[in-house]
Amino acid sequence: MKRILLLTLSIFMGLSSWANDASSEIQSGDQQSKGFSKEDIRWKPEFTARAEATIPGWGWMASLGVRINDKWTVGVMPGIHNTWHDADMTGVSSFSANAYIRRYIHFGPKQRISLFVDGLVGTEIAYKIEYAFDSDRGTGPYAKGDTWLNAAIQPGIRLRINKNFHVFAGPSFGTRYFGLHAGIGF
Repeated sequence: MKRILLLTLSIFMGLSSWANDASSEIQSGDQQSKGFSKEDIRWKPEFTARAEATIPGWGWMASLGVRINDKWTVGVMPGIHNTWHDADMTGVSSFSANAYIRRYIHFGPKQRISLFVDGLVGTEIAYKIEYAFDSDRGTGPYAKGDTWLNAAIQPGIRLRINKNFHVFAGPSFGTRYFGLHAGIGF
């Protein structure tokens, strides 16, 4: 678990240092800037709540992030997950803590419709195990406190309704699951 926590922390630190480096790489003249110009950086909070229907289960996640500008958001994304494993006849309830980065591609002058891609990495820890058969013995391949790497890419489409209030949906591809996600944000 220490290794996964250190990996997550190092990725998050790398993302924050990348944002700082990118903001300082400003070129003068009529050349395009390689990073974010000082005029381009506008720190604003962004929150989302999403439901996931995945194979082999479902979950709820929330993101707490900072919009660097109209195209980039970084932050943390905790979640609660329930999965059912048919082969083992086992239900696993877990929670996750993830660092994420989101990239938007906007359409139209008012940016009502946007495509986005969320990339997240973190840890998932089992807090409850339910066995269909050997519930008294508690034997099986899963145990309370098991820790897994949770990494996913979640592309989707976003429809902005008013100011920053929006709804979104798309597929989810993760290290332990795949499925669909949908939610609201502000």
